[in-house]
Amino acid sequence: SEGQLTTLSPNKMRIGYRPNSNQNFGNQTVPLHENDIVYLYSDGYLDQFGGPKGRKFLSKNFILLLERISNMELDQQKEIIQNNFFDWKGSNLQVDDILVMGIRII
Repeated sequence: SEGQLTTLSPNKMRIGYRPNSNQNFGNQTVPLHENDIVYLYSDGYLDQFGGPKGRKFLSKNFILLLERISNMELDQQKEIIQNNFFDWKGSNLQVDDILVMGIRII
């Protein structure tokens, strides 16, 4: 069966964040339970061009992918996420750095 994802809106800040700027990171509190998975990811996966029409992968497709695989073991998820990325990218150049991290609560 598929899992249910709750998405938190991030603070939109660049990697080159400067502590003296007027932007501050916000805090969000989320109750976690045994077997929950927290996914952290950068926009690189979402912004990758590919597929049959050479378009970006997009957030909605990534969330659908995570929902589909969230009940699998983390090593299986990693393999599916990697394979899906390379299948999507095809012969296109990688456009950005990519971070996808899944942390299971035990």
